[in-house]
Amino acid sequence: MCCKRLTFVLFFLVSGHVMAQQLTYKLVDSTSFALYENEDWDKLIAFGNAAINQDFDFYYLNLRMGIAYFNTGDFYKSEKFFNKSIQQNKTSQIANEYLYIINSYLNRLLSADINYNRLADSVKIRLNKQRLYPKSYAYAEGGVKISSNKNIETNEPLARLFLELKIIRRFNLRLSTSYIGQQNAPWGSYEQPEIGLMPSFSLSKNINLDLGWRYINVRKDFKVSITQNFIDTSNIETEIGPAIIITDSTESFNNSSDFKTQINTLYAGITLFKNRFGFSVKGLIYIQNIGIKSHQIYETTVDKTWILTENDSIIFDDTFGGSVSPIVNSNTTTYYYQAMFGATYTLPVLKNGLIIGLDVFIPLNEELSNTIWIPKLQMRIFKTLWFYGEWLQKKRVPLLYQDGNTFLNQSYQLNHRLTLGLNFNLNKTVQLYLTYLNEDKHYFDNNIDNSFNAVIFGINLKF
Repeated sequence: MCCKRLTFVLFFLVSGHVMAQQLTYKLVDSTSFALYENEDWDKLIAFGNAAINQDFDFYYLNLRMGIAYFNTGDFYKSEKFFNKSIQQNKTSQIANEYLYIINSYLNRLLSADINYNRLADSVKIRLNKQRLYPKSYAYAEGGVKISSNKNIETNEPLARLFLELKIIRRFNLRLSTSYIGQQNAPWGSYEQPEIGLMPSFSLSKNINLDLGWRYINVRKDFKVSITQNFIDTSNIETEIGPAIIITDSTESFNNSSDFKTQINTLYAGITLFKNRFGFSVKGLIYIQNIGIKSHQIYETTVDKTWILTENDSIIFDDTFGGSVSPIVNSNTTTYYYQAMFGATYTLPVLKNGLIIGLDVFIPLNEELSNTIWIPKLQMRIFKTLWFYGEWLQKKRVPLLYQDGNTFLNQSYQLNHRLTLGLNFNLNKTVQLYLTYLNEDKHYFDNNIDNSFNAVIFGINLKF
């Protein structure tokens, strides 16, 4: 203990001039070991980099630097030093164990298997008893989207549930269900429940194969009622003399439409990761089978009064009316093909206290109108509290973005979506989410705008 303290004092004496003075192997080894023993990771990183700048490169220094970066949350630099230490000592159990943990966290399962197979049986048994990362998770959220203009739309309740199961090391299975709806709006109502089944396979450490099936059942009830009154007058000449024709009519139009849309979507995608630079690319191909059943009732009623007056006297008076109520039923089935290209770049800054991300979705179909840019931000406020935000601006594109089923509605254009929220990490198992959502929509049919605001509560359970 006395030697360690003496070495520690020596480090503080030389740290202010370490860049300028010549270090020795013995000083680098003993000082880095003392900092490692005291778990002073920041000082170990500073001292180690100063030693590396003076061309020190040996197994124990690289191993300690890897452990220091691992404990500060910088997995990529940690991986760099562990790989260097393995090159200097291929049988290093410590380096392979840390690399196994890092690759497991980063979901590079094939690389993790390589490191795992290099470990001794006793280490494998110990690791098997540990939960290095969550095997599965369940996420649920719910809230109400408040309409800014109740004369156009009413509030929308929404709920989502995701369940992801890690079946085996290279196979994940994700189940999802969601619901949105709107009742008693001026134009009618709609409901949109959805279920999904999404398996994912790890083909290599940088390549994932994603498959999926989603079923969406949309029911829309439109009710339109229009009543118009017309009064027309015209002067005519009769055999007797001047006369006036007065026409007073009322026309009513009522349309009740019931649309049931069943959407089956199959998709396949390849995701390429370049984790060292926080960059990933995803290409997806969608095949949609869309079946629409509609039931419409049109009712038109006309009441008309025809009056002929001459010299303020009624010489002819007649009233007549009529009503027409046709019923239309139709069934249509169409196939829709869609290819999407996405790129994501995440830049960790300030020891994972700030993460800047960008998703880019580029539609390849002529029917789809624009590229979608989604900037993201995550920022640590306290140790267990994070802030997150996202901005989405898009046009009339039927993109299945992160299970956002509302984007399938082709009756409006989503001008923007703003998401702001807080993430409370209660412990390794439970996370709480509080999200504010703002949407601005434009409706093509009647050329009007409306916005929604929502507060959504979510909980994520890892097990």
